[in-house]
Amino acid sequence: YKASSDNLELSTLLECVSAAGLTVPLLFVLQDGPLPDISEPDVGRIAHSKSGWTDSGIMADWVEKVFIPFVLEHCNLLKLVILW
Repeated sequence: YKASSDNLELSTLLECVSAAGLTVPLLFVLQDGPLPDISEPDVGRIAHSKSGWTDSGIMADWVEKVFIPFVLEHCNLLKLVILW
């Protein structure tokens, strides 16, 4: 990928949906700068990086603070959770 303009704003959106149709709160990764104010607390989590792309630290934070609590609240723990 080669940027052809200085006015590009890159971002990443992570979406996760279970086979039952349950949606985990979204992860928005924005480029460094002021973060927008989201008035809907269940919409998702916002992170930022220099590039606007996700990285292992952002993903680890999302898995720990969003995904695992969601699984514990909504899933039958006797059934396997598959990640890929």
